[in-house]
This record gives sequence, structure tokens and C-alpha cells, in this order.
Amino acid sequence: MTYRDSLPMQAFVFAVIVLVCIAGCSALTGCATVPQDEPETISIPIERYPSVKALCVGIDRVNPVDYGGWSGPLPDCELDAKEKAAEWEAYGIPTTVLLTRKATKGNVDAALKEITADMAPGSVLFLLYSGHGGQDAGTFSSHEYLCMFNGKYYDYKDVKGNLERAPGITVYWICDACHSGDMGRPVVFSKALDDIKCKLFLLAGCAADK
Repeated sequence: MTYRDSLPMQAFVFAVIVLVCIAGCSALTGCATVPQDEPETISIPIERYPSVKALCVGIDRVNPVDYGGWSGPLPDCELDAKEKAAEWEAYGIPTTVLLTRKATKGNVDAALKEITADMAPGSVLFLLYSGHGGQDAGTFSSHEYLCMFNGKYYDYKDVKGNLERAPGITVYWICDACHSGDMGRPVVFSKALDDIKCKLFLLAGCAADK
């Protein structure tokens, strides 16, 4: 897929983010009660790509047994995943949803493996993660991770491992978590970059050190 071919999908992702931000701002400021013009219809050129699929992960709390007694309650992360899944499915995109207890490390690995198994090069995968993120500081560098229900899911090995197995697809990853700004760094700048055939576009909800 050429850069020009990928522009419609990138434009769609940007437009969705803008619309979500506008809607959230309106609700917070009370503007939601003011009649608004209908938003312009956005079309996803699914026919341009061999296939387009999605995975949504929303975790409202984690298993205290796997986090030293910490349960990490978060409101509305499951709702984020459900709403985004409904939006993508409305465009005809097959979407897998994993919520809280189902969002284990093993289930996420299995879902990504199953989703990408029959995706031909040039296909598109949308990912959404809404939940906690963390960072283990090292001597020379730090490793970021997602808090799956049953443990830490590291970017430099877990995310990277799944992308290495994926074919030459384009991945748009919306990561709404702490320390998400660097989630793609070990993938994009890894010395093992030649092993990764897919393109990763990360839309992070937070700076790497926040």
C-alpha cells in the first residue's frame, strides 16, 4: 500500500478524534443542549483494502492478585471500548471486544493472532486500549506496559511480538493510558525493525513520562 493509498484512512482517524473531542467539549460546557448542525458524513473506503478489522480492549479494574493487592478501578473504560466498537461496526468493520475480566494477556494475544491470521498485506487493523498504563524505569531506558486484567503487557516484547507475527498491514492504535506516548518506540526504533512488516501509527492519550 502506498502512502497516497493510506491517506483516506489517516484522514478518517483524524476526523473521528476531532468529532470525539468536540462532543466531549460540548457535554462538559453545557453546549450539548444547543442545536447543532449534523456532522458531515464520513466514509471509510473499506473496498480499497484487502480487509479492515478492529480490536477494542476496555479495562475498568485489574485483578488485585496480580498487582500486589491493587485493583486500579477506572470508570468508563469498558464504555470507551463498547462505544468505539459500535462505531467501527457501524462502518462494517468486524470488531472484537475484550472487557475487564476477558482482557487477559493470553486473550489479547489470541485475539490479535486470530484477527491477523488471514489478513493480507495492505490490510488495516484498528486497535483501541482504554485502561491503566505503567512504566518500569531502567538504568538506560524505560519499558512501558499496559495493565491487562491479569498482569503487565509490555510494549517491547508483548506488543512487539504480536506485530512481528503480523503480515504487512497498517495498524492504527488508539492508546488511552498513562505513559502511552512511548508505547510504539521499541517497535518503531527497535534494532529488530526488519522483522516487523507492518506500519504502526500510535495515537497516544498521554505523554511518556506522565
